[in-house]
Amino acid sequence: MEKTMNHSNPSTNKDKALRNDTTDEEEVDEEHNKWQKLNFVSRARYIFNNISVEPLLGFYIVSSVLGSLTTQNLNLQKACRVNLNMSDAVCTALEKRMKSNFTSDDEARVQELVTDMTMWQSIIQHTVPCIFVVFIGSWSDRTRRRKPVLLLPICGELVRVLGLLVCVYYFYELPMEVAGLVESLPSSLTGGWMIMFMAVFTYISDVTTVKMRTLRIGILNLSLTIGISFGVALSGIMYQKLGFYGIYSVCATMYTTGLIYGIIYLKDKRTNKPDNEAPAVCQDSKILAVKKTSFFTNAKDFFDLKHIKNAFGVTFKKGNDNRRLRIIMMMLVLMIIMGPMTGEMSVMYLSTRKRFNWDEVKYSMFSAFTMVTGFIGTSFSLWILSHKLQIDDTLIAVMACCSKVIGSFVFAFAPNEVIFFLGSIVEIIHGAGSIATRSIFTKLVTPDELGQVSAVVAVCEAFVPMVYVPMYSAFYKATMKTFPGAYFLLGGGLTIPAIFIFLWMYKGNKERARRQEENKTTIMQKKPDDTISISKTYGTSEKNGFTNLAFQSSDCTKN
Repeated sequence: MEKTMNHSNPSTNKDKALRNDTTDEEEVDEEHNKWQKLNFVSRARYIFNNISVEPLLGFYIVSSVLGSLTTQNLNLQKACRVNLNMSDAVCTALEKRMKSNFTSDDEARVQELVTDMTMWQSIIQHTVPCIFVVFIGSWSDRTRRRKPVLLLPICGELVRVLGLLVCVYYFYELPMEVAGLVESLPSSLTGGWMIMFMAVFTYISDVTTVKMRTLRIGILNLSLTIGISFGVALSGIMYQKLGFYGIYSVCATMYTTGLIYGIIYLKDKRTNKPDNEAPAVCQDSKILAVKKTSFFTNAKDFFDLKHIKNAFGVTFKKGNDNRRLRIIMMMLVLMIIMGPMTGEMSVMYLSTRKRFNWDEVKYSMFSAFTMVTGFIGTSFSLWILSHKLQIDDTLIAVMACCSKVIGSFVFAFAPNEVIFFLGSIVEIIHGAGSIATRSIFTKLVTPDELGQVSAVVAVCEAFVPMVYVPMYSAFYKATMKTFPGAYFLLGGGLTIPAIFIFLWMYKGNKERARRQEENKTTIMQKKPDDTISISKTYGTSEKNGFTNLAFQSSDCTKN
C-alpha cells in the first residue's frame, strides 16, 4: 500500500481554527443570553432537565457522611472496650457522655489511641489513589469514558460498609486497628472521594460549555453541600436510634441505589469508537484502518508509565500568559484551602467532646448548622457575586479566605457553645474558595487536557489528607489538655498565603483583560484579510481574563 502524507496548508488550518473559534464563541454567548432571559421557574426547569451526575453524587455523599460519625464512634468504643480493656461502666459513661462516671484522663487515653490510628490510616487511605488517579485520568481522557470512573469509588465504599458490618458482628474479636484497615483499604484501592470528585467535575466539564461551567460547577457544589448537610443532620440521631447495624445497612442500600442509577442513566459523551479499538489512522480526514486490541493490550496501555509523564507534561507545559505558573499556583492554593478544612474535620468531633462534652447528636446538629450556613454563603457567592455582579473568581476566593482566617479565631477562643456556633456564620463564604479555584482550572486547559490535568490536581489533593490529617492529629494530641482549640489557629495561619496568591492572579487577570480589549480594537480596525496574521500575533481568544483554550479546534490529521 502506498504511503501518503497529508501536508496541509498552515494558513488554511489557522483560518479554519479562527472560524471555529468564532462559531464556538457565538454558540456560548447565545446560550448565555438565553439563560439571562429565563425567569426563576424556567431556570429551575432548566436545572432539573440537565440533572445528570448530581443524584449519583448525592447517594455517595449522604452515605459517606452518614457512616462517618458512626465509624468514629465504632473506633472510640473499640479503643475503650477492646484495646484499652476499660470497664463497661467507664466505656458506657464515655459513650453516653455521663461526665460524673468518667475522668478527663479516661477521655484523653481513648482519644490519643484513636488519633494515633488516624495518622497511619490517612496515609493508607490516600497513597494508592495518589498513584492510581494519574493512570485513570489519562485513560479517561484517551477513551472519553467517565462513567466507569464514577462507579468505581461507589463499589469500594459498598465493600467498606459490608466490612464494617463484619467488624461490628465480631466486636470483641477484632481490635480497633482491624476496623481502621477495613475503613481505609477498600476506599484506597478504588479511589475514594479523590477519584469520585475528579470524575464528577470532569464529567460536568464534558457536558457543559465554558460560559455555563462556573454555574454548573457551583450547582454541583451546592448539591454537595445539601448532601453533606442532610447526612450530618441525620447521622447523630440515626446512630442513637438504629445503632451500628442500622446505619451501615442504610449506607449499603444507598450505595447500591446510586450504583444502579449510574449504570442505567449516566451516559458518556464520547466518540463512536468501540472500547477495544485503537485510535484510527487518519489520512485526508478519512479513516483508513482501525486496529483491534486485546484486553491485555488495553491493560498494558492503561498502566503504561508514559501516561504519567504525559499527564505531568500536559499539565505543566508552557503556554500563553504564564499558563504553567498559574496552574502551579492554583494547585498550591487548592491544597492551602482544602488542607485546614480536611485537618479540622479529622479532629473536630474529638475536640468538641473534650471542650463541650458533646455527644454525636449535638455534634451532628452543629455540623448541620455549619453546612446550612455554608450553603447560604455559597449560594450568595454563586448567584450574586459571580453570576449577577460578575466579580472575578479570584476576588471571590480572596473574600472566602479572609472569612476563613477570621472564623478560625472565633472557633479557637470560643468560651461556650453559642460562640462556637457563631464561628460558622463568620466563615459563611469560606466554601466559595474551592468553587472559584476549580472554575479557574477548567478555564486554563482544553477539554482534551482536562482529565489529565484533573488527575495531576487530584494527586496534589491526595497529599492534603496525607499531610494535614497526621499533622492536625499530632497537633491536637499535643494541645488536647492545654488548648484543645489551638488547631483552628493553625488552619487560619496556613490559609493566609492563599490570599496573596489570589491577589496576584487578579492582577494578572486585569492586565490580560486590558490587552484583550486592545487586541479586539486592533482586529476591528484591520481588513478581513489581515485576520489570520493578527490572530497569530496576539494569540488565542480570552474571556474574563482567562485563556479560553477550550475554543481551539482539533483536526484528525496532525502536521
